[in-house]
Amino acid sequence: EYIISQALLLVNANDKDIIYGDMASNNGVSYNGFVNADDELIVPSLLNITYNYTYDTSVKELRKVGEYEIIPNIETEYTNYYIVSSNGKLTVERKDLMISLTSNILTYNGNVQMPQFVFDGFVYNETIDDIIEEISISQEIKLAKTYNDVIISIDENSNYKFNEFIFDVTVNPKPIDITWSIPTLIYNGQVQYLKTEYVAINGVIENDEIGLSVSGSGKDASYQHQGSATITNTNYVFRDTNTAV
Repeated sequence: EYIISQALLLVNANDKDIIYGDMASNNGVSYNGFVNADDELIVPSLLNITYNYTYDTSVKELRKVGEYEIIPNIETEYTNYYIVSSNGKLTVERKDLMISLTSNILTYNGNVQMPQFVFDGFVYNETIDDIIEEISISQEIKLAKTYNDVIISIDENSNYKFNEFIFDVTVNPKPIDITWSIPTLIYNGQVQYLKTEYVAINGVIENDEIGLSVSGSGKDASYQHQGSATITNTNYVFRDTNTAV
C-alpha cells in the first residue's frame, strides 16, 4: 500500500498596468507545476481575483497611483494538486490632463494669482480644486507687470500629469478713483499749497501704500490756481486720467 501525494501547482497572477480612473482589472493567471498532459482545463473554474486597489470614490487612500496587489483566490481544492497562489502587481499610472490657457490678462488684487486655465481629463468628478496644492508656478504672479516664460507644472506624486506648459501673463494696474475736496482758502499774503488731505482715494487695497503726492500752489485771491495728484505705486492707476484740479 502506498500514497500518491498531491503535486504542487503554482498559480501566479499576471501583472497589469492601468491608468488612474480605470477599473481594476487583470491579465489572468499563469500556472506552473502541471504534470503529464494536464493543463488549466482541469483546474476548478472557481478562480476569483480580487485587488487591494479600489475605484470607490469614498476610499481615497487606495485611490492613488502606485503599486497594488492582484490576488488570485482558489475557492475549491483539486484532488491531484496542492494549489499555492501568488499575487501579481497592479500598477496604477498617472492620468494625462490636457491644459490650455484661456486668459493671460489679470488685474492687480494684492494677492498671488494664477491665470485662467482649462484642464480636461479629470476623473471621479474631480476638478482643479482637488489638485491645486499639487500645481506650481515658476514665478510669483502678483505685482502689476508682464511676466515672461512662466512655467506651470504638477507634482510628480500627483494622480495626474501634463506636459510642462510655458506662458506669458500680464497683470494690469488696479484702477482707483480720486476725489478732490479743497476748502476755500483765505488770502494770507503767503503762498498756500495743496495738501494730500484734500484728496480722497477709493479702491486701494488695505495696507497698500500708493505714494500719493499733490502739487499746486497759489498766493493771490480771485485767481484760478492749478494742481495735480500723482502716485508712485505702479500697481495702481487713476481711473480718471485727469487728475488736475
